[in-house]
Amino acid sequence: MGRTPTEQNGVNYDYSQRILGGLPRNVTYVDALTRERPDLLENSKVYLYTGNEAGIGVALVEAIAAGCIPFSPYGVGAVDVIETTGVRQLFSSAQQAAKKIETILEAEQTAQEIHEISDKANVFSPESFEGQIKQLVN
Repeated sequence: MGRTPTEQNGVNYDYSQRILGGLPRNVTYVDALTRERPDLLENSKVYLYTGNEAGIGVALVEAIAAGCIPFSPYGVGAVDVIETTGVRQLFSSAQQAAKKIETILEAEQTAQEIHEISDKANVFSPESFEGQIKQLVN
């Protein structure tokens, strides 16, 4: 799930077309933002964050709120979210990520465990930020 560039003359467009053209048969790409398709998160067990930017992606918090176990490479902004929530699945290579994801997918998960993951996203709620700001001001 993600957004692909629409301008056909850009480097990002060429790159995205190359990636999409090489998808395995068991992968379906959905051109949408997570907020447009929350059903996909609600039906998923893991969320693989592939961004390399230093900022914190809202999609990662949305995935945790939906009960997904987040996976992220080391050294990107998503690490801060993962460490803050305590739902830690970090990787340093694609092979390591694949192995960790396979292990998670094979394990049974109870509704209580999903709910516990979802609750951890509350640290990023507006109420939480408001409380932290009030605490700082006081």
